[in-house]
Amino acid sequence: MSKRGMTVFLLLLTGVLIGAAWYFLKDVDRTRPEITFTGDPAPYREGEDVSILLSNVTAYDSHDGDLTSEVRVNQITPIDNKTRARVTYVVIDARKNIATASQIVDYTPLPDELGDESVTDSPEDVSLADENAALGEGTPDEEALESVNGEGVNAEAPVLVLNSGSDMISASDSFNYSAYIASVTDDKDSQDELFRHITIDGDYSTNRAGTYPLTIYVTDSDGNSSNKETFILYRG
Repeated sequence: MSKRGMTVFLLLLTGVLIGAAWYFLKDVDRTRPEITFTGDPAPYREGEDVSILLSNVTAYDSHDGDLTSEVRVNQITPIDNKTRARVTYVVIDARKNIATASQIVDYTPLPDELGDESVTDSPEDVSLADENAALGEGTPDEEALESVNGEGVNAEAPVLVLNSGSDMISASDSFNYSAYIASVTDDKDSQDELFRHITIDGDYSTNRAGTYPLTIYVTDSDGNSSNKETFILYRG
């Protein structure tokens, strides 16, 4: 084959490869689903079927459509002396894009965990709608932070709050856990010091695609451990 013929062949091959790449990649979905809350959430009693917590939850994806049936309760964290709880939800679309959202619900613990009947007064009342609106905007629930050290929780333990419950990163990206931590607070240690004692439990691959649940918590200088929060890492 002449040099000119080889050049023409390579140009045609390049065009075919570009066209094939465009065909397979044009419909790639990198948009996360959206979880929304309609109306007031149902109250939850510890031990009940968690499906009751899905009564006001819907999810929609721009490619897959209605994903409400795919929403799962990821975590239930009691707050305010166990009178309410922060519920975190997760949904994954067909392309493994992950979305999370949280809302506050009224909560009743099991009787054997109520402890002493003479509990302290609750903080100033704030409506569930107001708190859930703040959570939906990604704002840390400050009242929950102030009251999480209530009955049955070590008052000297640090408090950790995530600003996201999941993320999707490419195979070439490194996982920077600090980007997903909204705050870490303690009665003694500074935030800078606490960030040096973050612990990540759970295995994840640095180069293999998959979904990896991780547990994040912090330990202060006195050895007190914070609440443990679940983070879902998806490496595509």
